[in-house]
Amino acid sequence: MDIRLVALDLDGTTMNSDNRLSDYNRKSLEAAVQAGIQVVVASGRAFDALPKEVLAIPGLQYAISSNGAHITDLTTGKFIYSSYITPTTVDRAIDLAVKEHLMVEAFCHGKPYISEALYEDIRVNGSVYRNKEYVMTTRTPIPDIFGFMRENREILENINFFFYGDDRLKEMRPRIQSLPDCNVVSSVKNNIEIGGINSSKAHALEILSRKLKIPREGIMSFGDAGNDIPMIRYAGMGVAVGNAWDDVKAAADYVAESNDEDGVGRTIRRFALGEKL
Repeated sequence: MDIRLVALDLDGTTMNSDNRLSDYNRKSLEAAVQAGIQVVVASGRAFDALPKEVLAIPGLQYAISSNGAHITDLTTGKFIYSSYITPTTVDRAIDLAVKEHLMVEAFCHGKPYISEALYEDIRVNGSVYRNKEYVMTTRTPIPDIFGFMRENREILENINFFFYGDDRLKEMRPRIQSLPDCNVVSSVKNNIEIGGINSSKAHALEILSRKLKIPREGIMSFGDAGNDIPMIRYAGMGVAVGNAWDDVKAAADYVAESNDEDGVGRTIRRFALGEKL
């Protein structure tokens, strides 16, 4: 296969269950870069929360962050594409969250901000769905998260709603989906996220691949969760890791080993580098 670009979801995909980049995956990504393949981060994380061990891989040039809200040129640190939630949608989302007592995060200026109540809850009780250390080290708690969101309504990249149980999430999903002019996805089982109408990993990947003059057929993308499905479908070879959600596996062209079995690195070596494992 003539793979010229590899797009990588991070959490649950490239990173293992300890939220670390394995030595095997790191060496595989380095080998891909050395072979002339564009290796592109494509994460739901805000830019400042991207793991340094991934960004330290020599030769990485681009990162897609906040579920496609930004494409960053890593050589300059500048955004080459941005998509924001409309102020009207931000106000509507805040009104809904206040009325329904929902806990939220907001991404702004490439940084993730979290309600102080949600931050303290995770600090004390941990989280079934997310790594506690990751939340504690990447999030900035805000006492008045809704006031912060209103003040920055013109430049919010992403709003995440978190739920304690499936019933509450299912109850709120159609109401969140009814918010105007936004893209609605989930990256973990207990959240619903909204971004700008043109914010998605797939859309950002399309913009970047056109800039690099790389056809869809030359793209391999990896993911594990619902927010990865459009990117997996867009790529010439869409790959779900073995621990991915069932609907992600159904959308993929290939199901690799799990994130704890170096599925990303092994698939790159098999199909992009032509190695026999």
